Amino acid sequence: MAPKQVAAQEAQRKITDAARTSKHAVREIKSLKEGEAVRQGDIYVTCLKKLPAKRGKALATRQLAPGSSQGSRHCAEGEDLTLYSPTPGSTELTGPLIVAKRNFKITHPEHAHFVMPAGIYQVTYQRDFSREGLFRVED
Repeated sequence: MAPKQVAAQEAQRKITDAARTSKHAVREIKSLKEGEAVRQGDIYVTCLKKLPAKRGKALATRQLAPGSSQGSRHCAEGEDLTLYSPTPGSTELTGPLIVAKRNFKITHPEHAHFVMPAGIYQVTYQRDFSREGLFRVED
């Protein structure tokens, strides 16, 4: 093998080993005011003052972004936690509604985890503006 290939393989091995042994940072959010948001990758979790009168159906899943790739593995974890599907008629940029009676955690395999205070939250997805229109960004 050429020296550059050996060096590249060694660098990749070090990165992989570091990822296996690293601990995720955990960021504790003590409080959020109405309208304030936390960003984790391509999702935003915005604090709401009250539960919207219209909401979707209660979800069995705790996954905050649709899909099966690693990038869509934003999840809510905790007790006394209910997720609702987006309100009928919402755009594809609107994610689930989170109602948490206790502190809960938002996790992802590639991002820092967040401990969030009890409350009501709306998930939205990062937007990308182009000549073709408005699209959801997926990390």
